[in-house]
Amino acid sequence: MHDTSARYYDFIYDECFGAAFRSLTSETLALVRDLQPPPARVLDLGAGTGRIALPLARDGYGVTAIEQSPGMADVLQERAAGLGCTIDLRRGDFCALDRLLASAGAPSAQHAPFDVAIAIFTVLNYVVAADEIAALARGLATALRPGGHFVFDLAERRLFESALFESERLHREIEVEERVQGTFWYRDAGSGTVDGQRFTYDDTFTLRCWRDDEVLPVFASVGLTLVSEVTARLRTSGSRWFVLRRR
Repeated sequence: MHDTSARYYDFIYDECFGAAFRSLTSETLALVRDLQPPPARVLDLGAGTGRIALPLARDGYGVTAIEQSPGMADVLQERAAGLGCTIDLRRGDFCALDRLLASAGAPSAQHAPFDVAIAIFTVLNYVVAADEIAALARGLATALRPGGHFVFDLAERRLFESALFESERLHREIEVEERVQGTFWYRDAGSGTVDGQRFTYDDTFTLRCWRDDEVLPVFASVGLTLVSEVTARLRTSGSRWFVLRRR
């Protein structure tokens, strides 16, 4: 997915979106804290380089981070070590949540349920099959404690467009093609300079533009019911944001 850009991922997004990117990060952290103050257990699905996981760990949350991209997971692990943060990092597909949480050395979700789970910054749009959404829903129903929350966002259709970004430090080209209705081939490629070093990257992957009426009933069927839509609070993201609660 983002293996070739992993070490520059946060720089790329900060260069493209600046203050809006940083504000979105701060507001997302505040939303998690409002739902459940520390100490609490947080499950970060598609944790990337740790933009949310690491600040939460520093705040006293017990964080389990799941990341499928080897490059992103390596960066997260290195940053956690450098900051002295304890993160339970699980490498793999979060749609196979039961298997990942039951892997050797992992605490059983049944005996140590999570207070909050998050799949944010368009993470669910990387899931393209309905049966994978259903598998994730079943895993979350087991992993979350009764009354625990699940926060996720879904990218709006306008984000599935080709784009070009140019600055003194970054050249970024995004190519998007709809291959099947609602499913898109996505290429993010570019070059730049950070800390005096030149880099290039070229990542391709598939995304799906999910509608809320396609995914909310799936989560509701396993007891994860809609509490609120908080899109207005995260208005700079270009996505719709939802908070569910496990019965």
